[in-house]
This record gives sequence, C-alpha cells and structure tokens, in this order.
Amino acid sequence: MPKIKKHTPLPGDQGDPASNIANQYGYPVEEVQAWFDKGYSLGELERAYRMGDDMDCEVSDILAMRDVGMDWREIGKALDAMPDTGGDDDDDSAFGEPASHRRKGRGDGRR
Repeated sequence: MPKIKKHTPLPGDQGDPASNIANQYGYPVEEVQAWFDKGYSLGELERAYRMGDDMDCEVSDILAMRDVGMDWREIGKALDAMPDTGGDDDDDSAFGEPASHRRKGRGDGRR
C-alpha cells in the first residue's frame, strides 16, 4: 500500500481522487481504494468505472481484461460485441453513438 504523504487527502476526504471516482459512479470509496492498492492507476480506474457504467459491465471484468493484456479499444470492442441481456437501453453505446448508426463492415478494415 502506498504511503500517504502529509499533503495527500485520506480516502473518503473530499478532494481525494478515489472518493471522487467512487462518488461519481456510485461505488464505495473502499472498493476504489482497494483497486488502487492493487496497483491500478487512478486514470485506469476512472476509465474502467466509466466504461463499466456506459457498457453495464462489472469493473472487475474490465480490469481482468486489462490484466491479460487487452488495451482499452480491445476491451470496448469485446464489451460491445456481448449480446444484449434484455436491458431497456440496447441502443446506447459507450462511444456516444446508437448501435443503429454504427457502420457494418466485414471486420477486416474494408467495407
């Protein structure tokens, strides 16, 4: 666990980055702090929580994909390819574009 410097806010303090992420996405600050203590950067955690929120996926699943070497684009594609489980927001996309407006291709970079 990283040592807390005197000028660093404690977990749960207003202005603490882990608290900001936890409050923004509705998770306990202890959960975010635990991921940070395992070695994930605050940037990775913010992105994982945002992606989890946007794509209705567990943060632990996203971070597990990072652990096996997937980059953020690969994770986004993998989550986007997952079948809809019957939610009411099936046209929402993490990339800000409804699914019905995405281009369909052959998957090889050519149309």
